Amino acid sequence: MSFCDLPVELVQCFIAGYISEVKDLGSTIQVSKKMKEAFDTQESWKRIFIREKAKKGYKQLLKNHEKSKRWFVDPLTTEYIIDTPLHGQLVNIMVKNKTASMPFDVFYIESMFNLKMIKLNTESVMPGKAFFRRLTFNRKIVCLPTKEWILDNPVSNVGFSFVTHVKDVESITKEKMGILKYFEEPDVKNMKPIKGLRREYEDYKKESMKRLIDKKKINYKKSENDSKLSDMEHELKMYKKQMRIMEENVLRLKTKKKDLEYLSKIF
Repeated sequence: MSFCDLPVELVQCFIAGYISEVKDLGSTIQVSKKMKEAFDTQESWKRIFIREKAKKGYKQLLKNHEKSKRWFVDPLTTEYIIDTPLHGQLVNIMVKNKTASMPFDVFYIESMFNLKMIKLNTESVMPGKAFFRRLTFNRKIVCLPTKEWILDNPVSNVGFSFVTHVKDVESITKEKMGILKYFEEPDVKNMKPIKGLRREYEDYKKESMKRLIDKKKINYKKSENDSKLSDMEHELKMYKKQMRIMEENVLRLKTKKKDLEYLSKIF
């Protein structure tokens, strides 16, 4: 019994769910009519649509934390402040993962004047584990669920950020002082889906293509193709003209050949 002998319903139930990338789906439905029937469905394209929205949602989540105004703010004056005496000094940072199944990553932003976000951990901080690092004061730390988690759970209001401030220093272990934060389990009731996922669409394939295809890139390729087509048509026109000239020359030479052969026979 081969794969092609399996009922379409069985394939859709146990296999289709594992295809979540548009390239994989596109390649699969081109294999055969059977595969196209099994995978080119509204449910398959809906998974692609949700995953693509989740990718963009994760990027937006990073940008939101990059641009947030939580920087050196004095709660009394609501102005930006810098602890000049402590600026550049190191402090221990610990973030404990208290969730049941949500790994997270830790990012670092140097200052409000340089918003480039740098990932600090080489491996994701798993539930029950902790992140530890020595960093300088007045640095912004962002803790977000991993990209893979967001792709499987497309929500927009998860994660948190804080600034390494001297007022937050406490005892983090028996021997060490530092700043201790907790990555808590979010309340499911308060989770908000990524923008655009509440709405239902009649054609998820069409909606996915709208978001996957870069309009500027397509217009550029279209313009480039039109230019090449115009050049090729001009070259073809010139070749046809040359062909007509060559055909006329061949006809003239054949006529001349007959005349010369006739004269040759006479002599």
